[in-house]
Amino acid sequence: MEIKGKSIAESSDRKRRLRLVCRSKGLPIPTLSWSHNDTLIRPNQRIKITYKKRSSTLLIMEPTKTDQGRYECTARGVSGKSASAHFDFHDFSVHSENSEATDRPCEPEMSIHYCLNNGTCHYVMKMQEMYCVCPDGYTGHRCDSKLPSHPSMYPSTPSLYTCKIGLSTRYFC
Repeated sequence: MEIKGKSIAESSDRKRRLRLVCRSKGLPIPTLSWSHNDTLIRPNQRIKITYKKRSSTLLIMEPTKTDQGRYECTARGVSGKSASAHFDFHDFSVHSENSEATDRPCEPEMSIHYCLNNGTCHYVMKMQEMYCVCPDGYTGHRCDSKLPSHPSMYPSTPSLYTCKIGLSTRYFC
């Protein structure tokens, strides 16, 4: 298990965003959760968590000093076994010249085709990975998911209950 796509970026409207992507392995697909300094993160207006098959994206709009610390993604299987990966986030406000060398806009031909819904494409040289800064109202690795205009009354975390079919097959409800 690993956390990829660690990035701090500014969107076209100059809002800063911290984006972490966690990818997991395992069958059945494990349940993913995020914590900050050992406290479970609950999504709100400023903090978004999206789930897609074996990955989860944590997006923090306008990170502040209180957002500094250790972020941990935990994958928990139906057997109860868990694995985790962490990322230490510190001093977001310092925008050094060195950070420009590791994070740059994508090549124009890639930028057109990679990000959807007018997202802005960036390339992280250290990790050799592209990511998108999504416009308001969109989320996802490539800005491919539309955020709901009205928040749901249901929790956005996957159910922690397991259901049983037959004698031995279990899955998440």
